[in-house]
Amino acid sequence: MKKIIIFGGSGFIGKYFCEFLLKKNFFITVYDLLKPNFFHKNMKFIKGNIINKDDVTNSIKGNNYVMNFAGWADIETADFSYRDVIDQNVIGNLNILEGSVKHKINKFIYASTMYVFSKYGGFYKASKQISEIIINQFNLKFGLNFSILRFGSLYGPGSSKGNSVYDLIMDALKNKQLNYWGSGDEIRQFIHARDAAKICDVIFNTNNPKQYLTVSGLEDVRIKDLLSLINEIFDKKLKISCKINKKSQIHYKNTPFSLNNNFFQTNIGEKIIFKSYTDIGQGIYEMITYLKNKK
Repeated sequence: MKKIIIFGGSGFIGKYFCEFLLKKNFFITVYDLLKPNFFHKNMKFIKGNIINKDDVTNSIKGNNYVMNFAGWADIETADFSYRDVIDQNVIGNLNILEGSVKHKINKFIYASTMYVFSKYGGFYKASKQISEIIINQFNLKFGLNFSILRFGSLYGPGSSKGNSVYDLIMDALKNKQLNYWGSGDEIRQFIHARDAAKICDVIFNTNNPKQYLTVSGLEDVRIKDLLSLINEIFDKKLKISCKINKKSQIHYKNTPFSLNNNFFQTNIGEKIIFKSYTDIGQGIYEMITYLKNKK
């Protein structure tokens, strides 16, 4: 049985990866500040903070693989807490990398973002760029194999405040309205977190020492169309508004790729197309039902 430790395994995306890997006969150690809200006989939990280097290093011992989903994930609050963002997303990741080298793990998997290509994203984007550079240097200096997963717009049950789809659905449930901070013409490639976890089949079935993988949806979805979709599920009883404010300025509009940002021009990732996907309409309906029942 392969052993993997997942830092941040109790979080939104981490939970989906845990569930997927348990079906693939992995033994999982979840290292997180919060205990997972599910149990499996092939899983154990370590409560810890990735800032604590000794705890991180000790927890990695005996594992074949390391996956890092921990750290600061909210773009909109990152610029107001940039020291915490750097501590968690850069120093915390460095601690995990050093522990991975010390215990000679087979592969290190890192959760990054499509924002690494963008002029938007502020300190959150910068922290992910820095970490990607450091990971590559660990490969060059120590021979550490890695996969970097650049996620697009994730959604699904288990997401929380700060996730765009979650915020919209909660606004609809609580206030009978949809307030979007932007023009509504923005384009995203939404992917259900359950589908994103399928990338594990690619990660663990290759000997490539360096992988840059794009994990995003198959179709471009205009935000106005997403709002109309949600409104239709609510029998067209929601009041819709799109407004420009400061929150609107930190996100990319139609594409994360910025021509004046050649930071990653040599590290273009490969987009993985899965055999099956959760339809965006069904995924939104699932999430609405989940949150409505939870409420």
